[in-house]
Amino acid sequence: MGVIGKVGLGTPHMDGNTRLCTATAAEALKQSFGTDGQPGSYADMDHADTICLYGHNVAETQAVLWMRMLDRLEGPQPPKLVVVDPRPTPAAQRADVHVQVKNGTNMALMNGLLREIVVNDWYDEEYVAAHTLGFDALKQIVMEYPPETVAEICEVGRSRSGRRRASSARASGSSAQCCRASTSRCRPQPPPARSTTSTSFTA
Repeated sequence: MGVIGKVGLGTPHMDGNTRLCTATAAEALKQSFGTDGQPGSYADMDHADTICLYGHNVAETQAVLWMRMLDRLEGPQPPKLVVVDPRPTPAAQRADVHVQVKNGTNMALMNGLLREIVVNDWYDEEYVAAHTLGFDALKQIVMEYPPETVAEICEVGRSRSGRRRASSARASGSSAQCCRASTSRCRPQPPPARSTTSTSFTA
């Protein structure tokens, strides 16, 4: 399309996905992980204990990746599937926990999840000290997002669709505990002994 527009039609009045979408993702990856490449791979699906999807309708946008996820979900040791999405997507209907947040509130939920990880000491302090910057400032920010605040901002805890929504709602208990429930299901577990590296989170 770029060649047709710029060379064929001779118009400069167009912009592409690279600058509008991919560049913003690359910048976020560089700020978060120090590189503009993806921090994970398809092979992570074979070992992950938990798969988290934030606004990612993977069943319709990345069918091959979704098939790989389905292989795990239907296998003997299925991972937990956590979907954060206001829409009842196919992935949300398969989720163990479907957090149906209000549009535009993903960051509040992530801050709330980080707060639970911090206050419950669910992170490797030595690893954080050796490999991260600004963690103390991050802790101050996320302390402003207790579960009650996150539930109010994201408007979670309501009765919504999902194949296993009833069990998820029981696990949440109330809107104020939805953040805690999601975090506890994503809590990293000690990896089994294997020669390859596994990941617990995929977004």
